[in-house]
Amino acid sequence: MSKSYKASYKCGSLNYYFETSLHPREWPVRKCGCSFCREHEHIYVSDPNGSVRFEFLKPENVNRHRFATNMAELLACKSCGSYMGAVMSEADGTYAVLNVR
Repeated sequence: MSKSYKASYKCGSLNYYFETSLHPREWPVRKCGCSFCREHEHIYVSDPNGSVRFEFLKPENVNRHRFATNMAELLACKSCGSYMGAVMSEADGTYAVLNVR
């Protein structure tokens, strides 16, 4: 049975809902080795069988950024600086990793 987990950030203008059948103790939590993630100590979770829905209460606060490879779009808040995670679209679907720190 799937359960939905909501994450809200400092200013409350950006949220996400992560739906997964995995219990939080089973989440495959991992770190990225890039300099951005190491500097900010981000940790990520994803579930190939789950889903995520982003909610932008103040869309003007969404900062979308792509690094050199241009493969993934990073989502952060312009107001409070909170970093939500990254989204990547490919021919077979759209994927996301979520910052759970």
